[in-house]
Amino acid sequence: AEVAEPRPAYMHSFGLSREYAVLTEYPWRFRLRRMLASIASGVFTGRRSAFDMFEWDAALGTRFTVVRLADGAVAGRFRAPPCFCYHTVNCFQDGDKLCLDMSCYDQVFYDDMTLEALRKPACPAGEHPGQLRRYVLDLSAGAEAQARVGGAVEVRVLVDAVVEFPRFDPRRRFDGGYRFVY
Repeated sequence: AEVAEPRPAYMHSFGLSREYAVLTEYPWRFRLRRMLASIASGVFTGRRSAFDMFEWDAALGTRFTVVRLADGAVAGRFRAPPCFCYHTVNCFQDGDKLCLDMSCYDQVFYDDMTLEALRKPACPAGEHPGQLRRYVLDLSAGAEAQARVGGAVEVRVLVDAVVEFPRFDPRRRFDGGYRFVY
């Protein structure tokens, strides 16, 4: 699939069901101007982080692009409130709905994950509460669905806690029948 996007998003993980791949575009976008400034100020010498090339723009929200595996066509694009996710848990179909379980945060916090920050006695990375969320994408709703209560994208909080590097019974992959994530 090919999707034109003037400001590419950072992507760390994606969802994969039996029939679809789900690419999640967070509102943390690559900025060419920032990249040039980072190079000029030492990103490749260790004085700056490669993440300085990105900018958080919550107004963009989070967008899910669903790609049909059989032919590579875009089956739908969905918008949800802004969030950030390091790791996708699972992706499965439930009739016309595609469920994507992700370990989410309300915003990105890479600055708090530098070695310098993590060495501090009060590590700032622990100050970012996460949630295990399920995004339910209604594939029958059309190509440019908008998030709204009871609309084309439903957001459910499954666990109000951080769940990183998630694992579950691999026999339950694609069917959504798992009850435990660890």
